[in-house]
Amino acid sequence: MPDHIEELYRTVPMTIVHQDYHAKNLLIQPNGGIMPIDWSNAYVSPHLGDLYCLMSEARNLGHAAEEDIISAFLEGSHLHADQLRWQVRLGGLCWLIKTLHWVVYRGADIIPGSEAWVPDLLQDVEDLAVDIV
Repeated sequence: MPDHIEELYRTVPMTIVHQDYHAKNLLIQPNGGIMPIDWSNAYVSPHLGDLYCLMSEARNLGHAAEEDIISAFLEGSHLHADQLRWQVRLGGLCWLIKTLHWVVYRGADIIPGSEAWVPDLLQDVEDLAVDIV
C-alpha cells in the first residue's frame, strides 16, 4: 500500500476530505442543492474516501449501482474509469483505516456499541486490499 499512497500523493491534487460523507450528514436545501454538515473529522488529502462512502451507502441501501456513480462522477472529468476506480479503492482503504483508528481510540467511548463495527470494517479493508495489490 505505501507505493500506492506515494503515487496518489504524487499524481492527484489535494482536496478536503469530509471523512463522514454519508446521507445522514447531507442536507437537501430548498433550491435542490446539497449541503454537507458535521465537518469535525475533515482533513486535507488527495484520496476519494468520501466517494467510497457514498458508493458503499448507495450499494447497501440499493439506491444506485457503483457503475452508475462512477459514470456520473466521470462526467466532465479528465479521469479514466480505471484510474477513478483505483482512487476510490485507495480512498476507501484510507477511510477505513482512519475510521478503525477512530473507533478503537475514541469512538467506543463516544458511540456505545461502535466496537461492533470493527469486524465489518476489517472485512472491507481485506476486500479492498486484495483489489489494490
